[in-house]
Amino acid sequence: MPTTLCRDLRHLATARSMLFLVLLYLSSMHNQSEAARSGKKAPIELDENTWTRLLEGEWMFDLYAPWCPACKRLEPEWKKFAEWSDDLNINVASADVTANPALSGRFMVRGLPTIYHVKDGIFRIYDGPRQHHALINFIEEQNWKSTPPVSRWIAPDTLQMSFLAYSFRLSMTLRNIHNHLVENVGLPYYVSYLIFALCTVTLGTLLGLFIVFIIDMLCPARYSSCPPETISRAVIEKRGQAKDSDLDDSPESSPEKPSSTKEKVRRRVKS
Repeated sequence: MPTTLCRDLRHLATARSMLFLVLLYLSSMHNQSEAARSGKKAPIELDENTWTRLLEGEWMFDLYAPWCPACKRLEPEWKKFAEWSDDLNINVASADVTANPALSGRFMVRGLPTIYHVKDGIFRIYDGPRQHHALINFIEEQNWKSTPPVSRWIAPDTLQMSFLAYSFRLSMTLRNIHNHLVENVGLPYYVSYLIFALCTVTLGTLLGLFIVFIIDMLCPARYSSCPPETISRAVIEKRGQAKDSDLDDSPESSPEKPSSTKEKVRRRVKS
């Protein structure tokens, strides 16, 4: 009897160990699958260097700012929408315009958040509801087909929008330099503004001289090969001819005046 009891206890301990190992394995597999799913479902963060990924495939792209209240309200809905990206066969991405000021110029951000639908490099602005189920229906029912694409004049991948993006980046760089001069170096505001004014005048002068130099190289001025004496004589002769023509056109030299005076005398005599 004791032998049988020990044997049963031994089998029970083995079964518990096996059950514990099975549960531990299942738990680890579940955690790994959850981690993999959470990694795939998170929105893709794009910046000024990686935004060109939008030109291939189908994307929903959100431009936001951390301080924007409307962006904060959209954030949980956007994450829920990103969880459906695999089922909808699209990519869901976001970009912070405060950290990437060039994107706000390239995408003509007039308000926050700004949502774009991109299909094979064709950009459309999404103006629908900001709930995740509305975004899902927008993709699932292909409602983007009824939305007109943005004009090529303001398409983010055009040359003029690239120039605008670099202008925004330059302005932000100048702003950072101004903040560094005022906050870190300790210069007064007017000194910083004076430095920027002097730099602007200097660069403008140099640019003007460079443009004049290029024009002179492309379109050189034509100088006459005649000596100065010949030019002065020609000028004097032209002036003399002009005076002669003025005398010929004057009322005193006109032959019609005597006849007109005679007619006036005859009229007076007749009267």
